[in-house]
Amino acid sequence: MRDIEVKELKKVNAKKIFLLEGLPGVGNVGKIAVDFMVEALDAKKIFEFHSPFFPHCVFVNERGGFSLPKIGLYHIKRGKKDLFFLSGDVQPSGERACYLLSEAVLDVLKSFSVQEVVTLGGMALENIPDQPRVFYASSGKQSSEFYKKKHLSHCGGSVGPIIGMSGVLAGLAKERNIPSSILLAETFNHPTYIGVKESRLLLDILNSKFNLRLNLKELDKEIEMIEKEIKNKIERFFLQQREDDDYTHVSYMG
Repeated sequence: MRDIEVKELKKVNAKKIFLLEGLPGVGNVGKIAVDFMVEALDAKKIFEFHSPFFPHCVFVNERGGFSLPKIGLYHIKRGKKDLFFLSGDVQPSGERACYLLSEAVLDVLKSFSVQEVVTLGGMALENIPDQPRVFYASSGKQSSEFYKKKHLSHCGGSVGPIIGMSGVLAGLAKERNIPSSILLAETFNHPTYIGVKESRLLLDILNSKFNLRLNLKELDKEIEMIEKEIKNKIERFFLQQREDDDYTHVSYMG
């Protein structure tokens, strides 16, 4: 297998392209947002990316089948705009893999007129945010003005290096003179936490920016239930940790 294998699944006639990226990360906020849009808008998968740089595993589905990790590029036409969504099972493993995949995605887009690349991610916090904020960085003047009007916080001076595809894909797009933006929602940095509420904030912004006409009430119904479940899991996790620490301490002293 080559470093990055690109499979074209369907040809599309697209002109003004906007790419929205969301892969697994802190709170999975970017992935949740993009997956919701793909499903709600019935976007069709047009490319798949495979690589030995992806984690060495297979994913087992509910029917008992399994498949290697992959990342997909999806397409939907919205008026005069063509929206591409990049989503998948995993982040590429390591710095080189991240650059190679980002370059492969941008190479696929070369034959189209790309208007903007928007990457989505989470900003890690030590606690669950009651009122999470969304931060932005943008190389495009028009998008910067839009985010300002939405009263988003600017990344400048508040955010350190943006690691992974959310940072590298936007950075390489900028190097190719493609306007790019990064949206980061504050979220809890814990392996069991799922940032649905934070993803909802990103969807609100994108719904307005791209006139997606998403019905976000469907997502609202799930948020309260999921948040209760997550809090219970986290409480059990920390309780178990304390019990393990107490046990280790007593055993050591004995």
